[in-house]
Amino acid sequence: MVSVLSSSIVFAAVTTKTLAYVLSELTGKTVRKVTKDKTTGKTHGAMASGIKS
Repeated sequence: MVSVLSSSIVFAAVTTKTLAYVLSELTGKTVRKVTKDKTTGKTHGAMASGIKS
């Protein structure tokens, strides 16, 4: 029972990050910049296309 509960807590903590936040971490841009780019019509996929793995 404890492992199920801890797994649920970890899942809840991970899912609270917004896509803009995750993308900002990956690209090095601020969340504000990612959000501004999104409002100008850029898709999240287009913004992420420059990320090197």
